[in-house]
Amino acid sequence: AVVSTQSTGTQMREEAITKYQDAIDVIEHNEKDEQKKQEKERARIAEDRMLRDAFVDGLKNGQLFEEMFQEDGDGGKLNQLPQIVETFDLYRSKFSKVCEELVSFGLREAEHREGEKALFLAAVNKAKDADKAQGVKVINDFLSYKKKVLSELAQISDISVIDAKISELHEELNNIWDV
Repeated sequence: AVVSTQSTGTQMREEAITKYQDAIDVIEHNEKDEQKKQEKERARIAEDRMLRDAFVDGLKNGQLFEEMFQEDGDGGKLNQLPQIVETFDLYRSKFSKVCEELVSFGLREAEHREGEKALFLAAVNKAKDADKAQGVKVINDFLSYKKKVLSELAQISDISVIDAKISELHEELNNIWDV
């Protein structure tokens, strides 16, 4: 009876593992599918942002052409004529080609603008750093001058000379504000 119980328990365990493994496999498969969908959506959003930043959104894949004729009721009737179908298809082809050229041009120019923007920001940061260094130098020079004047004041006993030195110190401080 013990062997029978063990084999039944082992069999039930294996069945449970098989049953749950199938469920886990389904869940993992669904998660992978969802992850792929999310990756595609992120890629689409990134491409849309790139096209928008290049000012060519709506020109890719004939989207503009379709939107132009979407509400044209007469165009649909006209397109049913055999002679017009060929002309319309030729026009669509040429229009799409021009749109693709505009997209390529827009993307190249966007890349060029990004390069210019990076150069501009680098120049601005360089100017900020130079201004900061100059400001620190001016402050350090003033502090040195102030220290020198204060040490001279400690050794001077004539009030008129002290007033003159203090006036020089104030004048130097006012000059710093003008820098």
